[in-house]
Formats: sequence, C-alpha cells, structure tokens
Amino acid sequence: MANLIDILAKSELLNVLMPYGGLDSKILKNKKAFFMSPSLRRALLSTLYGQRLPEIHKSKLIEDIVVMYLKRILTDSLISFHSGSKDSNPDFVIETKDKPILLEVGTSKTSLKQLGKTNIDKRYGLLISNGITSLQVSENYLKIPLSWFFLL
Repeated sequence: MANLIDILAKSELLNVLMPYGGLDSKILKNKKAFFMSPSLRRALLSTLYGQRLPEIHKSKLIEDIVVMYLKRILTDSLISFHSGSKDSNPDFVIETKDKPILLEVGTSKTSLKQLGKTNIDKRYGLLISNGITSLQVSENYLKIPLSWFFLL
C-alpha cells in the first residue's frame, strides 16, 4: 500500500502530508494522502454514490481543496497534520519560522473545540467552514467562510 501511495504522489495525483512533530513522528507515524484535485475524489465517489455524497465525503473534498490551495500558495512553509490525541486534533498544521498556525476545515463547523484542545503552542488558529457566514475574530482564532478562502 505504501508503494502505491508513493507512486501516486510521484505521479502528482496525491498530496502526501507528514505528521506534525519531531523526526520520530515523521518516521514512525503514518502519512496522510489528499487528492491533488478534488475532482479526482469526486469522480471516484460518484461511481459509488452518484450525485448524493454523504457529509463525511463532502468534508474530505473540502480538505482536498484546502491542501491544494495551501500547497500552491505556501511554497516556503511545511504543511502537516497533527495526530497527537485521540479526541480532537486540528486538520492541518502550517509550520512557519515562528510558531505554527493551526487549521480546521469543515462543511458546517462553527466550534473552535478542535483548535483549542491541542497542546501545540500556536500563533493562531483558523477555522474554515461553510457553516460560517462572515469573518469572526476571537482572541487568537479566526473563523473564515469557505467561500472567502476560495478567493486566495
């Protein structure tokens, strides 16, 4: 399975993210794969579900879109995912020269719970969701509508 994922990543069909943390985490923990384009995932899922996708698959499509945008825009930053606790983890961690930026993505999320419970010393947290209709700022968290994120 790992060989297949490596081949798909080299052929630029998948974006593969490493886990956040030190060298041990990057070596010992599993990687996470996202389609290079959400249309690839949608085409594969349409053979199973037709036009009606379950909510879990819609949120995976949105994660594919976010990774696609971040990989294109943030060429100097390392994008990874956090798998520290079983309860709640942010979807993505953008590693910067200062402190990392935590990112949570969803279809109808409005809660900062997954960003607030992590033990990562962060600069700030971003929540990108369809459930948010306008920009909201609270402490060091920013809630952004998904449609605004697409403007990048």
